Amino acid sequence: MHTAKIQKALHIGIKIFFIGMILQFIAHTFITYTVQRENTLWSVIRAWKEIWILLAGWLILYTWYQLHKENKLQESIKHFPLKKYTFITILTLIFIIIIGLATGTPLWATIMSMRYSMTWFVLFIMGTILAGHYETIWREKRYIKFIKYLLIGWLIRRWLIYFLPSFIELFWYNKYIFEWQVGQQPPAVYYSNINQGMVRNQFLFERPIHRWMFLILFWPLFFTLAIKNKSRQSQLIRGSIYWLNILSTLSRAARIAWIIQTALLLIILNHKDIKKLILYGFVPMIILLWWFTYWAQDDIINRNFSNLWHIKHTMTAIQKVGQKPLLGRWPWSAWPASHHRKDVTNYNPENQYLQIRIEYGLLWFAWRMYLYLRLQILGYRSYRKLQNHKLSKEQRYWSRIIISLSLWLFGLTIEGFFLHSFVDRMIVYPSMLLFGICFAIYYKHFQHDYKNT
Repeated sequence: MHTAKIQKALHIGIKIFFIGMILQFIAHTFITYTVQRENTLWSVIRAWKEIWILLAGWLILYTWYQLHKENKLQESIKHFPLKKYTFITILTLIFIIIIGLATGTPLWATIMSMRYSMTWFVLFIMGTILAGHYETIWREKRYIKFIKYLLIGWLIRRWLIYFLPSFIELFWYNKYIFEWQVGQQPPAVYYSNINQGMVRNQFLFERPIHRWMFLILFWPLFFTLAIKNKSRQSQLIRGSIYWLNILSTLSRAARIAWIIQTALLLIILNHKDIKKLILYGFVPMIILLWWFTYWAQDDIINRNFSNLWHIKHTMTAIQKVGQKPLLGRWPWSAWPASHHRKDVTNYNPENQYLQIRIEYGLLWFAWRMYLYLRLQILGYRSYRKLQNHKLSKEQRYWSRIIISLSLWLFGLTIEGFFLHSFVDRMIVYPSMLLFGICFAIYYKHFQHDYKNT
């Protein structure tokens, strides 16, 4: 295949991958609960994301084969910035499979578990390889316009849910379900106390947690591209709209993550104007948060069911870790992989780190955390490079982009203490692929001054 044709097909494929993640939720709800066509064929169709990943893997192998024929493979590997990272990722996957088989876990169950716990590392590497070899396109204005429409649209949707819940039922939601579970039709309205209290903003055919996960994921990049260096009025308006979106989810984890992310963004990217931004932006938002939390404390803080639920599952998870601290219980013994099991009661520790510790024990938990921390180090390195006043405009731009992507990963990491935010495919797949693509572009601007990761 000609390189130009592959490049064009890859651009189309990436768009399909990003847009398709949203469309799948609409199609799944309609086909499963309205048309009632849940069957094996539809299950195969729903696996299109994994098929896309396999095709992307095939394209990488094909590219390497072509480079080998042209005697360019060794040179390409030499300049690949993630050699160590890729090696450790592959080694971790192999050892998980080996020990899973040694402990009697079926191979397909181990693969199912890794699908939730390890896919995001693989996608980051694949995005870096593909974008590094084939020229990619980054359209900042299109991204900003999309996010602005999304923010305004979700405030309108929140208004509809609050005042006209019957209207939302026309779009395949169910008013008789209050707390969504796997296999159920999504509720028309989410409340702060299961079936009463304040109405929570939610995602398309999904829970409020997906809404605030996306908001925390996008915030650092939106701050960098749409708020930083704008007029004070524009900063206040855009920041307030974003903050109202976060508040409307009534998520405690989202508010904590947003505060930490914003504080770091102000320190890293706006140290010259930090006093003004803190005085006119950050402080008013914190005051608004305090007032809103005090005014609605029964619906935000004193949510006994939610509080007791998290505490109960956290304590149970700690006990499970203590019972098998070194080797763990191995794959699919905890949520989300465990919901595929029919022979045991599903167990959700409500904590991403405890989930990994329960499944993989201390050793492989440490390996996985190493892979995660290396991604955070990318942001730190970009911050250090940003201190160099000799950087070109493009180098500064892409340094800020990588810092933002690292902070969005950090935000989801904070949320992982409350839920399994970074094993959700709708969050992981698009975000980590985009991270890899942007890192490849960033690396091209620093290729001769970059230490291999």
